[in-house]
Amino acid sequence: MKPNLDSHISIAEQIIDGSITIKSIEEFNSILKIFPNDAALQKAYSNLLKNKNRSEAAAKSYDKAAHLFIDAGKILQAIDSKMLQWKIKSPTPQEAQLFYAFLRKGSYYESPLKAFFHRLAYPELVAFVSKLVRLDLSPGKMIKKTGDQEKNLYFVVSGNLKETVFVPVRKEDDSLYRKRASYLTENQFFGDVYPFKEENSSKSYIETSTRAELVRITKSNLIKICEKYPNIEMGLMDLYKVRKKGGNGHVKPKIRKLGRHQLPLKINLHIFTNANQNEPLIIDGYSRDVSVGGLCVVLNGKYKSISAIYKNIKSAQIEMSLPEEELVLKVAGNIVWSREFSWKKRKIVALGFRFKDMSPKFKGMFFMMADSMCYDGGKRR
Repeated sequence: MKPNLDSHISIAEQIIDGSITIKSIEEFNSILKIFPNDAALQKAYSNLLKNKNRSEAAAKSYDKAAHLFIDAGKILQAIDSKMLQWKIKSPTPQEAQLFYAFLRKGSYYESPLKAFFHRLAYPELVAFVSKLVRLDLSPGKMIKKTGDQEKNLYFVVSGNLKETVFVPVRKEDDSLYRKRASYLTENQFFGDVYPFKEENSSKSYIETSTRAELVRITKSNLIKICEKYPNIEMGLMDLYKVRKKGGNGHVKPKIRKLGRHQLPLKINLHIFTNANQNEPLIIDGYSRDVSVGGLCVVLNGKYKSISAIYKNIKSAQIEMSLPEEELVLKVAGNIVWSREFSWKKRKIVALGFRFKDMSPKFKGMFFMMADSMCYDGGKRR
């Protein structure tokens, strides 16, 4: 039975959002070899190292994640990764200044937060970041309720939050209230703490709808910082002007450089073992995580267990093909990890496939062909 692509989800994304938990450093390392430039995955690996009391390795990994976030155009996420690194080991003044220089050179999404952080000089950024507090929250966590005093400014690092407001609707002589929900996601902010002279109460409920990471700064600390650095207050003024106009950090994703594609591809794996060199075992599935290093393959639903097939492929030679009508492109490689997990009450088997060395010309042809297979009549599938 043909798998439904709508139910396919990225293995890397499930690791990042916590749906799949990997407790083995070695297994996580294998996945990073397939996705070497995934900043969020690198950060998740850093968290694992920290939890395993590998502090020095975790600090280096957070540093790498910060630079990958800079490359990906995500300034808030880069700062958050540095905060985690510096919580393990405080930076020297030289290290902090070097990171600031890297941060300034980055090419970021056009967003209110990018404009805010970019206007800050080094002492201003240090003063602001030093007062940020991280929050790592599970789904369904209430952050503020209607009527709560607004005491904090929050920035969304990752995840989704639901904001619910009750809008009054006049009907004859009665006032009725209609519930309206919207969602906050990464690089957005909330908290009515500015202008400072106003004492505001929350007009909405905000709770996490997924696992979420936030950073917050208290209104009292903001006031103290802005008294010393008026330029920070000017940045806050611009932030709140943007929000009043209805643009709270919504940005168009930056086009990725060649290196990783999110493509729904039909995959056939041809497995050559010592016992079946002439008639390989062929298993099929789909993938949407394709990089120059490898990809994840979510197998067809008929493969209910890794144990039934994995013993035959651990030391086998593998060829991957992309079948599309009369065209087949074969790429050699190895299976480097495997997982079983549940999705929508279905058991799913996934394999990590790492390519063997490809020449630059073949690599370019591979991605061109992969892209072409994701279009049908000029529209992406």
